[in-house]
Amino acid sequence: PTYLGEFAQVEDSLVVDGCYVNGTVKHSILSTAAQVRKGAEVVDSVIMSGAVIGRGAKITRAIIGEGAIIADGVEIDGTEEVQVVGYNEVVGVATDED
Repeated sequence: PTYLGEFAQVEDSLVVDGCYVNGTVKHSILSTAAQVRKGAEVVDSVIMSGAVIGRGAKITRAIIGEGAIIADGVEIDGTEEVQVVGYNEVVGVATDED
């Protein structure tokens, strides 16, 4: 099942089964088992299966690959040119905390 936490805000987005959302998601697609943790913001982006967006991270106009981990507080801005994070890539210093 999909989990929408206390701080989740989802607007004009597709959230597939098994996602965990406790941040903000606007005009985006979250694939199976994607996570958007507390305080994170995903806008105009595609988050592939199993990817994790850490607390306070900001993702704008990006494609985040399967199993990729975006650490807490990281900002990926594809305003000028769409940004792509590859399969199982880790951006920043990742933690296992929720």
